[in-house]
Amino acid sequence: MLVCCSASILIVLCGGHRGSGYTKFTNDVNDLGLVVKVLEDQFNSFDSVCKDYELLKIQTVGDCYVCGAGCIKDEDEHIALLRGTLFAWRCLQVIALP
Repeated sequence: MLVCCSASILIVLCGGHRGSGYTKFTNDVNDLGLVVKVLEDQFNSFDSVCKDYELLKIQTVGDCYVCGAGCIKDEDEHIALLRGTLFAWRCLQVIALP
């Protein structure tokens, strides 16, 4: 069993950027398949980013993606925080609603 001295939980709300918002997107789109595809593509990208930064994907809840830094291996809290920050920065690049 791994005991983590320092861990951070990150929650990504898939709401797009520039004020567009996921809720507005889903209300404006009549194609449920497109909504599901957008979320699936974003979550698959987040999975890849998690692997890149050695973060632990915890779960997806609706349009939220939850992962943890400092959970896979015990590491200095500053390293875990840096991994989490880099993950968040990369997620901002991924989130873009059509």
